[in-house]
Amino acid sequence: MYHDDSSRGKDGVVASDPPPGGAAEVSLDSSAGEVNNGKIVTPRSKETRKRFITRQLGPIKGTLTKCMTHGFIDLDPLTLAVMDTAPVQRLSGLLQLACCRHVYKDATHTRFQHSVGVAHLARITCRSLRENQPLLGITDVDVACVTLAGLVHDLGHGPFSHMYEGEVQNRARKKKGCGAPSFCHEEASLMMFDFLLKNLGLAENLEELDLPLKQVGDGIDADGFGVKTSNRPGSLTALHSRDIVFIKECILGGPLPGSNKFRGRGVDKEFLYDIVANRHSGLDVDKLDYYMRDTQHCIEDKADFSLLIKEIRVARARCPNPTKCHECRSSPDCPKEHLMTVWPRKLVVTAMNFFKKRLELHKNIYTHRKNKAVEFMIVDILEMAMPYFKPAKLKFHSVLGAASDPEAYINLKDDILTAILFKEMKELKPAQDLIERVNSRDLYKFVKSLPMRDDKPNFERYWNMDEDEIVEGIVSAASVQIDSWDVIVEKLQIHHGKKDKNPVDYIRFLTKSQVVDLHDTPLSDLPEARKVNESEYQSHIPRTFQERTLRIFCRRGNR
Repeated sequence: MYHDDSSRGKDGVVASDPPPGGAAEVSLDSSAGEVNNGKIVTPRSKETRKRFITRQLGPIKGTLTKCMTHGFIDLDPLTLAVMDTAPVQRLSGLLQLACCRHVYKDATHTRFQHSVGVAHLARITCRSLRENQPLLGITDVDVACVTLAGLVHDLGHGPFSHMYEGEVQNRARKKKGCGAPSFCHEEASLMMFDFLLKNLGLAENLEELDLPLKQVGDGIDADGFGVKTSNRPGSLTALHSRDIVFIKECILGGPLPGSNKFRGRGVDKEFLYDIVANRHSGLDVDKLDYYMRDTQHCIEDKADFSLLIKEIRVARARCPNPTKCHECRSSPDCPKEHLMTVWPRKLVVTAMNFFKKRLELHKNIYTHRKNKAVEFMIVDILEMAMPYFKPAKLKFHSVLGAASDPEAYINLKDDILTAILFKEMKELKPAQDLIERVNSRDLYKFVKSLPMRDDKPNFERYWNMDEDEIVEGIVSAASVQIDSWDVIVEKLQIHHGKKDKNPVDYIRFLTKSQVVDLHDTPLSDLPEARKVNESEYQSHIPRTFQERTLRIFCRRGNR
């Protein structure tokens, strides 16, 4: 079980804090409390003779940054220390919406801006829960960990957003020699988070989860890497290895690989895992931020879902998504009861609108046909270049092979196209010509779409065909001479979040009387939240929750 913060710190004691920002030489073999030439020397291990130069977190000084979407955001010393590392700063080189700037000219915001926004929403969500239900026992360290999870949750993203782990990976696996390791951005985020800690001179110790982190190099003092409540000595609580595990589990929305249960926090705080990546319903601060931010940059004034943060509560509920829950998937017919984030029944329409926003963004922005045309061109560029383009800054890995090496991956950003364009190598000429086409907006052409409709059941047979089979049919039936390479067939499937199911069915709600009593209700007496019947909001339910469309593009603009 998780230990209370009051006993935390070095050797179980709250760590005291040398002058803010001051450096200290950490000796792993010195005696406790020794002062060497005016520098603080902290004992860590008698076996290791290494000496590291360390520093303390900066002071609390009310640092603010202005966010276009959320207004002013306050940054504490711990968040700032993590934000100023190379893995987080790399996100400034990744556009949040990849190719959407070719359609929406203001869609130039980055994953860094999104990550700072998610961290902010994670913090204020924790504070909202503490205000609404003070007996939940949410500590300052809990808030800090969930905030950091929001900040680092996208560290593993490659260039050009989800395209890198989607179509680029799929194409590469069909070829030999392209160096395409198994990849998903959430697991890559864990790799990059470990690399981030290493850059700070720190590492988790899975054998001693309830002690401060290991000091493995120059950087921040492990005993001073934590949460400050003031600038007075003794006011810092060091993060433990269990907290690092908790942050990683928040990123994944589930246990770490190789484990079948949460280790970062116990069942009494499992609701904290719903904040950044909600495995039950999908209503979390990651989506809240990018729904608001992407709407603001592309369509209209930002979507306002602030009520979902202000009115958030915690209650008991039967698992609504047992097939996706690590605790319930073994017996989905008998789901377990969880402590989870829930909302008042009065917000059921707001919740429905939240998921409608998802479909709107996918339909109008993420899958816009011109945006997809550019995506297909970039996938082709990377596929052409991959066997030959293995630069030194990627440690001579391919564009995909770099994903397994954090020291190479940290240099892989959206500027990879510029690097390919200016690389003098005859084998890259086809890729470079295609980059020039993108730059001059000589894009692949959209040809036709075929929606799958209930009143046209014969269309279903096209959906069930393989894309290559559809391409061959188009080539053979064409009235002009075209090659198979000229034709791209896309199976586009967009939905509200749960494919053909109503996503609001996965959220649990409380009645007004239950909400009123929650403020003074201890954890053991929390009420049971329930699903709201569709009849209570039937006029807000869409006719269908999923849209499927076959779309055809042509690579040659003159065909």
